[in-house]
Order: sequence, then C-alpha cells, then structure tokens
Amino acid sequence: MRHGGAGLNRQRGQVEEHQRIDSFEAPNKFFQLTGFNILRHEYDGETVRVSDTEIKLARMENAAGRLIFFLCPSCGQRVRFLYLPHFRCRECCQLNYRSQQMTKGSFAALAAIPEKLDVESPKDSWIDAGDYVLPRPRYMHTSKYERYRKRFEKHQGRYVERDKTQLCAILKNTEIGREAIRVFFK
Repeated sequence: MRHGGAGLNRQRGQVEEHQRIDSFEAPNKFFQLTGFNILRHEYDGETVRVSDTEIKLARMENAAGRLIFFLCPSCGQRVRFLYLPHFRCRECCQLNYRSQQMTKGSFAALAAIPEKLDVESPKDSWIDAGDYVLPRPRYMHTSKYERYRKRFEKHQGRYVERDKTQLCAILKNTEIGREAIRVFFK
C-alpha cells in the first residue's frame, strides 16, 4: 500500500473523532461507547453479532492469558478496534491518528510537546513560539526531558524559520519592507 504525505492524510477522518468497539469487551453483554452510550451485542465465543452485522473473532495466547480480537469484515485483518457505523477497521474506514495529520514544523506539532508533558504551551503566535523555553516537569528524569527539549527546539526552529520566510515574502513587496529585511534578516 502506498502512503501519501500530509495532504492525503488530511483528507481522511481522524480516529479520535469516531466511535469504536473494543474486542477486549466482547465477552461482556455490551460495548462501552463514548460518553455513557452502550451498544448491546450477542457473543457465542466464535462471533459477535451487533444489530445485523456478524463479526468473527480471533484468539491469541500470550503471557497475560487469552486475548480476543476482531477479524475486520471487510479485509479480514485481525484488529482490536472496529469503527462505527460500518464495523470496519481503521484502514477500511480510511481513518488516521491526529498526529499523522500534523505537518512537520506546524504550530500543532510545536504545541503537542508541551501538551504531552502537561506544561503550559506557547501562545498561538510565532512571536511567542520563538522565545518559549520548555519547562521541565518536576517528576521527569533529566535525560527524558532533554530528549523532549531537543525535539521541541527542532520544531520551534522550523516553525520560526518558516514564518520568517513567509514574512519576508510579504515585506519584499514594499520599499520599507525591503529595507527591514536587509537590516534584520541578513
């Protein structure tokens, strides 16, 4: 299967925006959906029947015990989650994770790192993003923080450089802008 760039990914839906059923809940009487919604089903050990759809199950043994997986009705792949309303796997529903849809150097990629560390992120402005210093959470080991800090600074540099280039493209059309570019950016 050929995978495209971020442009293709943005045309697809996001996993986080769709309801799904979990194969690990198959032995229960219902699947827990987002919020307090539930979806009742019949389970006979080999298949699960939800409304008019019959879904085959696959079993796998590991050190923790026996795990149950769905076999996607469309492609037959063994998966843990099937997405509603068609009860298909992520690939058949053409869904991506939000992180797959972020462009490298975008503000979203830049802001995702502080969000993951649960610290305050830079404001939605290239001026704030360029001067922002990633604080180290108290609970985090120094070596792990350094990995996150380096990744953050790499994204920060890309973001600021891209915005500087865009700003220069706008300013070069004016006499004052050309002078400012010569003084500040050279």
